[in-house]
Amino acid sequence: AGEEVTLTVSVENEGGRGNVSFVLQRFENGGYWADIDRVDIQANAGAVLQATLTEEASTIVSSSTDYRLLALIDNVELDRRNLEPLIVKEETKRGSEAFTQDVSDQKLSVIMYIVAIVSLSAMMWMLIIYRRMQAEDEIAEDQTSIVKQEMDGKALPEIKTPVINQAQTPLPAPPGLVVPPGVTLPPPQVTASSPAPAPAPQVQDVKDSDDPRGNPPLPPTGLPEGWTAEQWNHYGWKYLDSQN
Repeated sequence: AGEEVTLTVSVENEGGRGNVSFVLQRFENGGYWADIDRVDIQANAGAVLQATLTEEASTIVSSSTDYRLLALIDNVELDRRNLEPLIVKEETKRGSEAFTQDVSDQKLSVIMYIVAIVSLSAMMWMLIIYRRMQAEDEIAEDQTSIVKQEMDGKALPEIKTPVINQAQTPLPAPPGLVVPPGVTLPPPQVTASSPAPAPAPQVQDVKDSDDPRGNPPLPPTGLPEGWTAEQWNHYGWKYLDSQN
């Protein structure tokens, strides 16, 4: 059902005594005026006449309806007035309901504003990161080009292969070794590419002797005084043979 609308009419009777009627009419879609409400009043001379007419308005929001008011005297039309169209509007909330609605609308607006700010900040941050990465790539390319330009036209240093002197200096005979005349001692086998190894506790493990018998065994008393391990490996058999 629609909402009831009230129309109050107040007029002054400037004539004599008689029957006055007020009729409220509504314009229908078929193109005719339909009676909606009627009030009959017995009027006296010089009296003020009042009438209240009611209408049930449509519940369709934004709908518009045309009305008119007729004044009849003894059922004879005396006057006709067109009324302002009745426009149905959405109910306006008041009090706490209006405040709640305003708060909800404002809350939604604030949320949308925050979402927009966050989205814009994320876009700006991504743009800054992209610009930084692009700038770093450009700097790396520039440095590579500078190094390449500096290297162009420069002669690379020539690396010479070291020449190893293959000449071997005869190892001097140790003290106490008697070499018969006419006997030539073999030169020691010294590797020119690396220094001579440090004397090991077990001289027998050093394979430097050319004698088919291998490295000479150490005497029980150890190396003779003034001998080195290298000299013993090369001249040990001569020493042992001279002691027999």
